[in-house]
Amino acid sequence: MPAVCLLFALSAASILLLYTPALASEQAAMETLDKVSGAFNAAEPFYEQLIEIATEVAEDEEAAENALQDSEEELDVEAFEADIQELRDIVDQLEELRSELSGLPDDISTSEGKTVQATREYIAMLNNMALDLIELAQYSMDIYLALIILEEMDVDVPGLQEMAEVLWDITNETLERLEDIKAPVYLETTHQELIKRMTEFNDLAVDFYKGAELDDPLRINSCIQRLGYIGRMFEKCEENLMGDIDLQSRQAESRISGPITLLHDELAKNISLLKAG
Repeated sequence: MPAVCLLFALSAASILLLYTPALASEQAAMETLDKVSGAFNAAEPFYEQLIEIATEVAEDEEAAENALQDSEEELDVEAFEADIQELRDIVDQLEELRSELSGLPDDISTSEGKTVQATREYIAMLNNMALDLIELAQYSMDIYLALIILEEMDVDVPGLQEMAEVLWDITNETLERLEDIKAPVYLETTHQELIKRMTEFNDLAVDFYKGAELDDPLRINSCIQRLGYIGRMFEKCEENLMGDIDLQSRQAESRISGPITLLHDELAKNISLLKAG
């Protein structure tokens, strides 16, 4: 082989060796970017659903509060349950997307690595948002179902003993329902206060029954006075609880419209730029 041809062949081989790792690295980066882009696009419907559901949950909670205050209104429990189920389905699918991203390289010294980390964070934020909405919606529905029987209590009975029995039955059932409810951490204090007031209601019913059974006017009068006080305290506690629920609901809407949307928009722009470049 002529020396010139040999030199050319050696030079070409050297250039190929120099550029092959770079080409392989670029191909790997593009594959990573494609997977990240696919996960981001797959999460898009869930992002849009969460925006809608956050508003729906807030409306459901307001409807529950109104139904408790006005016996003529009735809550659509099926709408609550439908929102909760939709949120659970979203969580399951977001968990799958998180799993798909778990093995991707996330070296923050590279653009695609930073994008992997940001996409993971975005999907985690959506997932946590859905879980928080499930917890809040489930609690709101459970509270409604526990307290609505108080609004439906019928005290049109012939005597004081019968009235005391009705009062005990209702307060005892409500108390059991409240104790069975798992309150979110941020509502635990107010929830326990509600249980405390309902326990006072239940104890009052026992004393009222004893007074009626013994035909003791002093005990009966004392119970009637306590009933007014406990009723006011319970109503105040219920208002505080509904206020806390409303606050959490509005904060959830702020999260989806604020930091989550900000990260969503930044990711969409960056992924588009990286794929174009």
